[in-house]
Amino acid sequence: MKAKEQYDKFIEHVKQSTKKFTLKRSSLKPLFDILDDQLKKNKVAPLVEKDVMKKLGSDKRLAKYQTAIETLLGVWGTTKDYVIPKTVNIPKDSTFSPVPEDESGPDEDVDCLAWVKKVEKQLNAFKEYMSADMFMNTSWDKSNPPMPNWKTGFAGCVNAKKRDEMLERYREFKKNPPKGSPMMPPKPGSEWKPSLYKMAFEEINRNKAAICTQFALGAAHLLTTGREGGPQVEIVAFDNHVYVLVGRKGGVVKNKVPNDWQTQKNLVIVDGWAAAMGFEAIYQGLKGYPYTGMIDNLDHIAARFPVEE
Repeated sequence: MKAKEQYDKFIEHVKQSTKKFTLKRSSLKPLFDILDDQLKKNKVAPLVEKDVMKKLGSDKRLAKYQTAIETLLGVWGTTKDYVIPKTVNIPKDSTFSPVPEDESGPDEDVDCLAWVKKVEKQLNAFKEYMSADMFMNTSWDKSNPPMPNWKTGFAGCVNAKKRDEMLERYREFKKNPPKGSPMMPPKPGSEWKPSLYKMAFEEINRNKAAICTQFALGAAHLLTTGREGGPQVEIVAFDNHVYVLVGRKGGVVKNKVPNDWQTQKNLVIVDGWAAAMGFEAIYQGLKGYPYTGMIDNLDHIAARFPVEE
C-alpha cells in the first residue's frame, strides 16, 4: 500500500472515534503535520513512537485515537496495508486517559442569549465591582471634594443615571486601592488560555475592581469553565476597550473581526466593564449596548474554538 493510501486509511480510522473530525481543530494535528511534510517532500520514513508522542504531548483527548496511532506507526514507511480493526477499543494501559473532546467546533444552532444567561448571576456580580480606570484622562474641578467633568476621559462612559453612585464607589475605592499593575490585554491572534482567564477572574474577586481587560478575561472564564460545547466565545478589542462576543459566525482577516457580526441576530455581547460602569453585562446584539462607538474593526484576541483566516 502506498503512503497516501495509508494516510487516507488513518483518517478513516480516526473518524470512527469522533463524530465530526476537523484537522485544524484536532489534537492529532502535530502528527498530521509530520505526515504532510513527509508526503510533500516525498520522503516517507518510519515514525519513532517516542518522537511522535513527544510531538503530541500529554493531551488526554488523544486516548480514543491510540489504536489508530499504533496502527499507523506499524505501517508508515513500509508498503504494508493499513488495516482498520473491526472494533476500536482504548487499551487499558493507554498512554492517555479518555476525556470528552469536542473537535467539531462551536454549536451554531444554540440560543446564545439563553446559553449566556445560565451564568447571568455570576456575570452580574461585576455590577458591584469598581471600574479601576473609571476616571482615566478625566479632568476634575477645584471644589471640595473635587467633582469630575463627566464629559472628559473614561468618565464619559459612565451611565449618566448612576453618576452619583459610581462617584461614591470610586471615592471608597481610592481609600484602599489594590496594589500592582493592571493586566494588559493579550496580543491579537493569541491562543485561548483558560488558566490566564481563571487568574484574571480570581484577581477581580480579590480586588473587587478591574479594568476592561480583566473583566473580559474573567467573563470568558465564567462563560466556558466546566461547559462543554456551546457557541463560539471570542475575546475582542477596540483600541483600549476589551469585551467578549458569543455566537459570532465567520472568520477573521489578519486578526481583525469583519464588521458583519454587528447584524448577526443570535450574537450576544458580554461586557463586564460596562456592568462596572453602571450598565448591563449582557446584550443581545447591539440592542442597548452603550458603546456603539467601539464596535468597528475589532482586534481578534482569542477564540474558544479556532476560527478560519
